Amino acid sequence: MGRLTLNVLLSFAQFEREVTAERIRDKITASKKKGYWMGGLLPLGYDRHPDPKMQTLVINDAEAEIVRDIFRLYDQHGGLRQVEQEIISRGYRSKRRTFSDGKVTGSKPLSRGQINFILRNPVYIGRIRHKQESYEGIHDAIVDQDLWDRVQERLDQTSPKKSRRPSRSGALLTGRIFDETGDFLTPTHSQKCSRRYRYYVSGRLLAGSPTDASGWRLPAKQLEDAVGETVFRHIGGDVSRLLRSPTPAILEGVKLNLARFSRTMATDLVERVQVSAGHLDIALSANAIAEWFGVMEDQVDRGRLRLEAPFGVRRRGRESRLVFGAIHSAPDPKLVRMIALAHSWLEEIKAGTLMKDIATRYGWQTLMGRQRIQLAFLSPAIVGAIMEGRQPEGLTLTQLVTSDIPLDWDEQWAALGFEAAP
Repeated sequence: MGRLTLNVLLSFAQFEREVTAERIRDKITASKKKGYWMGGLLPLGYDRHPDPKMQTLVINDAEAEIVRDIFRLYDQHGGLRQVEQEIISRGYRSKRRTFSDGKVTGSKPLSRGQINFILRNPVYIGRIRHKQESYEGIHDAIVDQDLWDRVQERLDQTSPKKSRRPSRSGALLTGRIFDETGDFLTPTHSQKCSRRYRYYVSGRLLAGSPTDASGWRLPAKQLEDAVGETVFRHIGGDVSRLLRSPTPAILEGVKLNLARFSRTMATDLVERVQVSAGHLDIALSANAIAEWFGVMEDQVDRGRLRLEAPFGVRRRGRESRLVFGAIHSAPDPKLVRMIALAHSWLEEIKAGTLMKDIATRYGWQTLMGRQRIQLAFLSPAIVGAIMEGRQPEGLTLTQLVTSDIPLDWDEQWAALGFEAAP
């Protein structure tokens, strides 16, 4: 009873911690929607309000002039490299920050990444950013709206032209995949022995809400393969439908590039993927398509750049599998391998090898070997369905080896959950 009571108390304590954390997050979200500054590293151009009760920012005049110059320089030159060279020549530096423990950071030359962050930060037009949204702030703006709009338009025009490369984790869709709430799906992984399992996970699940029912945790390889296959079929079927007015000369050049186009390259053409219940919405990049096939961007028909792929998430034992309509029909590799082993063991037993010796070879008890060798007696129709990935979704290796499989092939078909007799 003591252990049970302790577990109950621990459960209540964990629940209380989760409720407290959720209330804090809700408070921060509500405050940001009202325009309050809720802490964090101060942006260049602003200081904290001298009154600690005022959760807002005040303009640092000297730094604010640097910020305005950065925006004006980008509006003039239209390139981060030129802006970086210019601000280095003027001696501009990042914000100097002193922390409560005496540590000092900043006051260094601004990099292109920092310049880009400044140009994209809505705090400079008097707004507070929260995740993917921004709200009207109660602090004063540094940059006027017209200049901000011109800079954002130029940034949007140049950003798609940058080559897309997979992240160090190998994730092909990094930064381009979202869920229906607009939350990023972040690439992550887990390690079991020497095997690595990659996933795309909703940001809110990683940020402290692991039980949020609206969040997604999807196997990365299956998702990337399905997106690549969908794009490849759409483009490879008839690429001319992506062009507004294709001439014979244009089509001839496109066909030459299409000859070297493959499924692995298809994700390079993706601009955005949105995951929703029951389907994926895929938007292609007109700029990437134009560069790949050697045509002008205005020749690409933007109305043909949105695709939809139905999908569902199903479980086989502990493993989550994605089912993409007719796109994805993959066999269970563990199940296929064990059926092949069972047939080879049966041949060994016919030749005089003992089941005990076979089990010892794999470090098993004899019972485990006997459970698995019964897979050699599955009907050819069932084996064929498993090889093609057409078995019932709940039919796992664990279920097969722990079930009493009938010897009659017709009875096997019904007992294992297949819909109709072969």
